[in-house]
Amino acid sequence: MNDDELKKLWREQPLVLPAELTGTVQLAALRKRMKRFDRNIWWRDLREVAACVVIVIWFGSDYFKYPQAVTRAVPGASVMDSLRVELRKVETQIHLLRSVLWWYILPSLGGSGVFFFGVRRNASARLVTIVVFGLVGVFVYWLNQRAVRQYLLPLKSELETLVGGVSEDAKQT
Repeated sequence: MNDDELKKLWREQPLVLPAELTGTVQLAALRKRMKRFDRNIWWRDLREVAACVVIVIWFGSDYFKYPQAVTRAVPGASVMDSLRVELRKVETQIHLLRSVLWWYILPSLGGSGVFFFGVRRNASARLVTIVVFGLVGVFVYWLNQRAVRQYLLPLKSELETLVGGVSEDAKQT
């Protein structure tokens, strides 16, 4: 079969159009489809939330059973190895809290802001929302930076001192 024969076959096929529907019939059919769509989305969301709850409970219980699993992952590890693992954990937390603006605050408040502005609100409500979201973001950022300064950096210094002290002791023996 060549191109001309295919084109002729295509043109000769009867075009079957759906019966004309009135506006109310079309609207009713659309509402029915959208209701089914919304119901499917609701059940999907429910399944996802249920799965999250199960996972949180499952792994959350392990957290309380094994609070220091990383440290005990290598039972024969030396004190130096254990200190290095703990130091790495603290450094990871410092990095996460210092970058909290990019991975937590902006996505959370940005998403909330997009949602809020998607619903009909007046200009004063939008202004209040911007101010409140901004203040919440600033507070969360400040709180995380304060935790880094007051808790994590001193802990890191202490661990680095211990790692250095253990290294010196190991060199002398």
